[in-house]
Amino acid sequence: MDKVLFLSFALPPLKYPQSIVISKIIKFMSIKPSVIYANEKNTIDTSIFENFDDYIAYKYQIPFNGGHRYISFFKRKFLPLFYQIPDIHRYWSNKLYKKSIKYINENDIKIIVTFGQPMSVHLAGLKLKKKNPKLKWIAHFSDPWVDNPLDDKGVIVKKINISLEKQVFEYADKLMFTSNETVSLVRKRYSKFIQKKMIYLPHSYDKSLYDYSLKNDSDTFIIRYIGGFYAQRSPEPLFKALSKIIEQDESILYGVKFEIVGDLGRHSHLIKKYPKILIYMTIVNNVAYKKSLELMSTSDILLLIDAPSENSIFFPSKLVDYIGSNKPIVGITPNGTSKNIIEKLGGITANPNNIDEIIQMLENILSNQSKYKKFIPNRNYHNYEASIVINEFMDIIDNV
Repeated sequence: MDKVLFLSFALPPLKYPQSIVISKIIKFMSIKPSVIYANEKNTIDTSIFENFDDYIAYKYQIPFNGGHRYISFFKRKFLPLFYQIPDIHRYWSNKLYKKSIKYINENDIKIIVTFGQPMSVHLAGLKLKKKNPKLKWIAHFSDPWVDNPLDDKGVIVKKINISLEKQVFEYADKLMFTSNETVSLVRKRYSKFIQKKMIYLPHSYDKSLYDYSLKNDSDTFIIRYIGGFYAQRSPEPLFKALSKIIEQDESILYGVKFEIVGDLGRHSHLIKKYPKILIYMTIVNNVAYKKSLELMSTSDILLLIDAPSENSIFFPSKLVDYIGSNKPIVGITPNGTSKNIIEKLGGITANPNNIDEIIQMLENILSNQSKYKKFIPNRNYHNYEASIVINEFMDIIDNV
């Protein structure tokens, strides 16, 4: 097996969804990859992968100082040609390239895997491939680049990003996406030559991280959402639906507790807008990754909330962690990836733009609490086990 180098902005112990996603790949690989990634001292969660260093051949962290989030927002908003092509990590990726080319030359690396978001990591991969055409390159996309419907950067910036994406797609040997819907969307703009490079590989969960003996022993029926809210993803559809239920028939909420574990972000003002729901709603600050898995296991139902969209192509990494808990999953999510996955798992969904539909879903759940308490996961839950998914990843590595 040839030596493999992973390039990413986020890896353990950095507290990002990308760290969690890649940690499962690394843990179940049949070889130890080398890794080069960022060093951020303010975003640490050691519970993501406690013995991470035992699973890698070499690691190097490149310092990154993104500044205060409002300063970062200002840069993206008012200096788009510098900080949105493709993102604010563009200059950090130059350092990533310089360190990587040195390490590749000194250690006879044959295969690199770049992970985006942020997409600037793929630009480092592009430079490496141009410098050494014999280097095999897999570019992994947790989200689409140009086709991201939640990331409108304007006409000029988009045109430049289209050019950059095209170069990455042309030079990479394989293009890996986490949902079939993303592949279907992106492939429309490319030739058959590039389409053949596109591979679907879903997120995965590590069942060894869960304590399946845990359950909710209280008399309260607990429905949890675990994760933050940002951009267009908002808790308001849930808040609005609960408010209407309280007005129409509050009794169906007796003995029920909704819990949000995470940061409301810019949506925190909604608590004042819907004060009556707080009788049935608890909002908890972010917790460590390991604790979040415990909270999943002690829930009766896990709730996913996605941003409104005509057709969502995203596979949220929190959803695969939900799946690993073997708990019933429901979703306030539009047509698309999450809806398709949840319904195959036996769950139900409602569109975030349709409050009546959300109310109907919640009433269905609350009138069938005993069914959810006795829930047994169907066989589709097993399709996302890391031991299975990463075998596919290793086949791709072997044949790139």
